[in-house]
Parts: sequence; structure tokens; C-alpha cells
Amino acid sequence: MKAEVNALERLQIVLGLNTSYSPAQEIKFLDKAMWLVDAGDYDNDGVSELVFSVDDYDRGGYKLFCDHFKKEAVFEFSYH
Repeated sequence: MKAEVNALERLQIVLGLNTSYSPAQEIKFLDKAMWLVDAGDYDNDGVSELVFSVDDYDRGGYKLFCDHFKKEAVFEFSYH
């Protein structure tokens, strides 16, 4: 089954709501101070991964969410 980010999810991400919907239609808060960089099937498994930029006070970096938001990889740094 191929899962894609639907229009509602994209709108919520763009508006800064930073929530996701699982295949079971459950809502999950991802994090604050993030914006969507890209969505794509980077590992060719038929499911889209999402890359967010983290832009918060004294915190920056990137988060990659995969496997229907069950897994994430984080690269984060502090300004001080």
C-alpha cells in the first residue's frame, strides 16, 4: 500500500500545526518550531518520508520522519 501526504496534512504542516495522521487516522503532535522542507520516497519503499527544518530559540537542525511517523532521525544544534 502506497501512503502519500494528503492535501489536509500538507495544509496543516504549512500552517504550522505540526501534526500528522497515522493510517488509523490518529492525530500526533510532531514538534514545535518546524517547517516542511520536502516530502519524498527517499528510500524507495513506496512510502513518503518528510523532512522538516527546526527553527526555534537556541535550536536549529532537521528532522526526518518515516515509517508513517513511527520513526524519526534528528540532526540538531544549539547556537550557544
